[in-house]
Amino acid sequence: MVSVAGAFRESATATMTYPCDEFTYVTTGWIKAHVHGGETFTLKTGDCVYFTKGHIVDFECSEDYANVSALFGTEPVTIV
Repeated sequence: MVSVAGAFRESATATMTYPCDEFTYVTTGWIKAHVHGGETFTLKTGDCVYFTKGHIVDFECSEDYANVSALFGTEPVTIV
């Protein structure tokens, strides 16, 4: 099992296919997530979410959005 933890500040819209499992805790701002084939929800400061490998998610986040995330997988995880 490979684990990586990091703090991120982002502001954008994006679509991501998860290459590994990810636990995210929102530290500032908000993020709206639409899971393909699933639900749409908004996370605000203090909320957390767990995405599993293979989920495809559309995101939109506030200009002040920041989070702390832990990524888990069986293969090396690269953060660019």
